[in-house]
Amino acid sequence: MSNLLRLTLYTLLCVGGVAGQTCPDGSNISTCISNINTAAHALNRTFLPDSFNLTTYLNVTFNAPEEEFEVCCKTFTFPAKNFSLDPLNPDQKAAHTQSANAPTLSYGSVSGKHTLVMVDPDVPSSTVGTLAKPLLHMLVLNIPDGNVPQGQIIARYNGPMPPDASPHYYFFMILSHVAEVDNSTIPQYSNGGNLSCGVPGRCLFDVKKFISDNSMSLVGLSWMRVSNDIFVNFKNMQSGRLTEAQVCANEPTYQTPCPDCLWSQQHTLGELGTASTSVTLA
Repeated sequence: MSNLLRLTLYTLLCVGGVAGQTCPDGSNISTCISNINTAAHALNRTFLPDSFNLTTYLNVTFNAPEEEFEVCCKTFTFPAKNFSLDPLNPDQKAAHTQSANAPTLSYGSVSGKHTLVMVDPDVPSSTVGTLAKPLLHMLVLNIPDGNVPQGQIIARYNGPMPPDASPHYYFFMILSHVAEVDNSTIPQYSNGGNLSCGVPGRCLFDVKKFISDNSMSLVGLSWMRVSNDIFVNFKNMQSGRLTEAQVCANEPTYQTPCPDCLWSQQHTLGELGTASTSVTLA
């Protein structure tokens, strides 16, 4: 999205224009409530409540260190990056949002109890997740007065690792509720202890039923979009899901074993995901 278009949307939706609303103090275009509310409805996601009106902004901030790894006889480097999610510009790298780089989350000054849910509805396997019952990536119950670290962690943050060619959306939701949620009831909303999905307790999480049963309201929302890339394939190779031969099958210069020569290729992957190649002495 161009800066001009983003500025136009901000003016119309956030500065008393068509919507007649203003953003909360301290917020910016990435956290403007009315802007995110409009964009969220436009996505028309099945797992979201049929009707909702966002009332608080949600900041999801990552502090990712530099990531360097070798695969396919090449060295790849993802530079360090500090950033907050912007739903209007949602594309992020798996290396920056991986499990080791759990984000810091904060939302508006609101009283009462809240629950944080993170899901991936774009899973390609119907035994793991669907559009209506997505894969659970994070769950924190009974957050008091906006203090996320004081909530009950039921499912720790699992970073994006999309296995297929299609980009995946990852949604962070803030749910408001009055009564405390009983953590012993959580298994009924997913596959429970079923080991067939590979991540017990996280597969096929019924977000709508969870919200309905606990009389919750969706009040805050943010999201990112992550694609399969060389880092994802490298992690799959490390875990044994893929072999190096599978990961490097489309690399024309790949040899096994890697040639022992004086020159190596180093690729630096920037924010736009393009690789700048420089030849360096080994």
